[in-house]
Amino acid sequence: MYRLLLLFFVLLSVCVGCHVESFEDRCAREARFFTARQCPRRVDAYTVMDSIVFVDSLYEVDYFYTLEGVLDDVAFLEDSVRGVLYDLLLSNVVNSVELKPHKERGMGFRYVYRSRSSGEVLFCCLIGVDDYGVVGGR
Repeated sequence: MYRLLLLFFVLLSVCVGCHVESFEDRCAREARFFTARQCPRRVDAYTVMDSIVFVDSLYEVDYFYTLEGVLDDVAFLEDSVRGVLYDLLLSNVVNSVELKPHKERGMGFRYVYRSRSSGEVLFCCLIGVDDYGVVGGR
């Protein structure tokens, strides 16, 4: 009986001690940690990174930025500029070594740029698996 009870407690402690964090939990934790430690973060003279959020229900990582100065203008972000911005973001996702595990699992990446003066969304895009071309899934 003593051995059975001892075996039970050993197995219980092993099960409790071996909690493995899921990839999704890790994404959420890392996004919260980055936002708490590094945001707001100035990217360049006109752009501030406000936060990163992992949205499990959509299986995507959302990046929130604020535009100011000459970029804080709806007229500036005409279709040709939006196309260039999208291409740059896509290139960053495709070439990012840090995002490789996310891409292998088919995760999406949403970029939201807001105006400093009005708070309105000036540009928003979602880069998904169809865009960056890595086949994966949860």
